[in-house]
This record gives sequence, C-alpha cells and structure tokens, in this order.
Amino acid sequence: MRSLWNDACLAWPHLSLLEEWQQGGSYKTGSTEPWTQQVVAALLAATWSQSVLELGCYTGTTSIWLCQTLQRMGGGTYTGVEIEYERQKATIERLSALHLPDVEWKVLNADSLSVLRTLPARSIDFAWVDDDHTPSHVADELELLCRPTLRESAVMAPGGLITMHDVYGDGSMPGLAGACAGYHGFSLNFPRLGALGGLGLIQVP
Repeated sequence: MRSLWNDACLAWPHLSLLEEWQQGGSYKTGSTEPWTQQVVAALLAATWSQSVLELGCYTGTTSIWLCQTLQRMGGGTYTGVEIEYERQKATIERLSALHLPDVEWKVLNADSLSVLRTLPARSIDFAWVDDDHTPSHVADELELLCRPTLRESAVMAPGGLITMHDVYGDGSMPGLAGACAGYHGFSLNFPRLGALGGLGLIQVP
C-alpha cells in the first residue's frame, strides 16, 4: 500500500503523524487510513463547520487531524468520545501536546450513545463516527444524530455532515455501507490498510 502513496501526497497537519506513518508503516494498526483522514479534514474545512463530534477516538490520530483543521480555520469546538479509558488518556495526551489556542476541546470517557442523549439539539455541525460497529449500535447513533421523524430534536444541525469509517469490508466483515445508505448517504471505497475501510457520508437536511 505504501507504494501507492508517498509522503508528499498527504498534507500532514502535524509532524508526529508523518513520523508515525514513516516508522510504523501501518499507521498505528487499527487507526483510520491517512488518506481517508485527509479527505475527512478537507470536508471539515469545506463545510466550514465550527462544532465537531468524534465518536471513537482510538488513540487520537484522527482527533489531531480534526483539531488541527479547526485551528487552521480560526477555531471551534471539538468533543471526542472514547469508551476505553487508556485510549481516552492517550488522545488527551496527544491533543494536549498541540498548539490549539482557538479550539475548545474535550475528550470524554463514555459510551457514545449516553453522550449523544445529553447533547443539545442541533448542536453539532460535523461528526466522525468510528466506534462500536455493531449494526444496532450504529443504527442507534445515526437515529440520535439525524432524527429523521423529529428533526428539531436531532443532534446534528441542519445541513450538518456525518462522516463514517469502515463502510466497506473484505467479505469476512461486511462494513457499514448499508447503514449509511439507510440515511440517504453514500459510501466511497478507498484503499484499506485492514479488513475494513472506506468513507461514508450523510448530509443532514
């Protein structure tokens, strides 16, 4: 896979991410592919979103892309949600090492569904969904984010963009393209570093 990409192809928002890619080769096994992260960061900039929600931080690699993009845009708010304490701690440590004077950020150690139920309606402009891939869990997340039958109570603001990882699989793992399509979204099948990958997009009416 590295032969398809050289370091100049990707606009790394922080040198630690480039070093991680060069040294590890697999870009922290389990993390989102760097080309997918670059597309997500570009979409954040293109939509000029000010409030960002990340469900499933892992160890903070995508978190850096999102927060650095917000900073370059002039600032905003970032909320990360990670259910595993050690991963939450790693994400906090990595974000704390960055210069983000105009980004108000926090990383919660909690289940994403419990957090979604407490967020104000229409408070999130941009969401990245990459946590528990159990179909029922993802369905509940998308319901709370979108609320298609009760839009005024949806977490997502009108016109907000939901981005999703792992929408395509290798056959042994199906991916989440169906869940994305269920909300009138579409999926992009990018090169994968693991069994799952790709990018799903849902724009809230």
